[in-house]
Amino acid sequence: MRILWFVNTPFPEMITHFNIKGDCMGSWMPALKRALLDNLDCGFGLEDQLAIACSSPHFPQFQKFATNKVTYFCVPKSRICEYFQSYEKELSYCEQVVKEFNPDIVHIHGTEEFYGLLTERINTPVVVSLQGILSAYVRVYFGSMLWREICCSPRIIRHFLMMNRKTKTEKKIFKTNRYFMGRTQWDKSHLTSLAQDNHLYYHCDEVMRKAFYEEEWNINETKPGTIACISSSYAYKGIDCLLEAIAHVKKKLPKVRLHIYGSFPQKGYGAFLQEKVRKFRLNHHVQFCGFKNSRQLAGELKKTRAFVIASHIENSSNSLQEALLMGIPSVVSYTGGLPSFAEHEKTCLMFPRGDAAILAECLYRILTEERLAVRISKAGRLRAKNVNNPDKIAQDLLEIYQDIIIRHYQLLNKPLDSGHLDIPWDLEDSIHDSADRELVKNRC
Repeated sequence: MRILWFVNTPFPEMITHFNIKGDCMGSWMPALKRALLDNLDCGFGLEDQLAIACSSPHFPQFQKFATNKVTYFCVPKSRICEYFQSYEKELSYCEQVVKEFNPDIVHIHGTEEFYGLLTERINTPVVVSLQGILSAYVRVYFGSMLWREICCSPRIIRHFLMMNRKTKTEKKIFKTNRYFMGRTQWDKSHLTSLAQDNHLYYHCDEVMRKAFYEEEWNINETKPGTIACISSSYAYKGIDCLLEAIAHVKKKLPKVRLHIYGSFPQKGYGAFLQEKVRKFRLNHHVQFCGFKNSRQLAGELKKTRAFVIASHIENSSNSLQEALLMGIPSVVSYTGGLPSFAEHEKTCLMFPRGDAAILAECLYRILTEERLAVRISKAGRLRAKNVNNPDKIAQDLLEIYQDIIIRHYQLLNKPLDSGHLDIPWDLEDSIHDSADRELVKNRC
């Protein structure tokens, strides 16, 4: 089976190839790549079965290279195309990628970029993974910020307008694609309202980074009063709400410390947060730790007493899933797809998004009630290990690919060339039956 991925952010191999400076985001995807290649090797033993394409302004020209059994396509991208939401040149490059690699299936990761528009231009079956859903994100983009605070930050407004423009492309992607993958009740429900009536939804979880499977949290090895958060410089991530909560906790626990990991520029929302730190007098209680690789991050998180996600909207937070894999007691906002991964009082503590007072109370409980922390630590880790099983996820993904390939050619009334596909033909026979077809459709 020849599989072609289109991804939103460059893979580490692409960054190295072009000597790009900066951090590699979307870092869970190399973990999925490794799991998929391991299972492809077991089933097929062939090379160049997987290709990964990415369009980025960082790439000076169209380029193809191969390393470690994977072919990479680097597609140049004009920065001005984002403003006008016009991607004709970039789509032509992507068509060229499909033609050159000749995949059995195209997997588009996310609706945030233009790749989903490619479906109308090619005959290859396409499946789109749901990551964030922009049309839902823009509704709460400014989080808890007041209008006077928003108006004082043109950078935040520009980011909002850019995301809002992208929703037009995203809506077209939902209407022109049939096959989607997701992992939460939230993305499934939003898909139903946005996609065409005959769409199919497949459930597939995500593989996390290796370091978080190997480390295990132990309360006896933690620093009392420490809290960790992994986030980015967007208002809907709710860090301002978290800072207010820390100010409340500080009244009861004067030695509380919050470590925030991720990139926070000194402009826009980053500057707004620094003002909040000064306002709440948290200079000695909050530390912005910047970007860390997975090994460094796992090592530092292992020492913290609690982990927190304060977002106003998330589909599924990979940072949360990695924390749960390690068994770190977590406090999570009840929003978006997070309830699909976390259960209040069992695998974590949850609070209404934007409610700093209840967030503070949840954090205080985790920091002071050791029996509670240990109990939800064990329950959260057990569930995360079951959900984020790399081999199971890779096998589920391959089965989804196979099912979509079969359905695609049946719709076209064309014979399926199975020369290099490991198709479970009993599955092909079964989906002719309407009852079985409905079962496969709803197996998520």
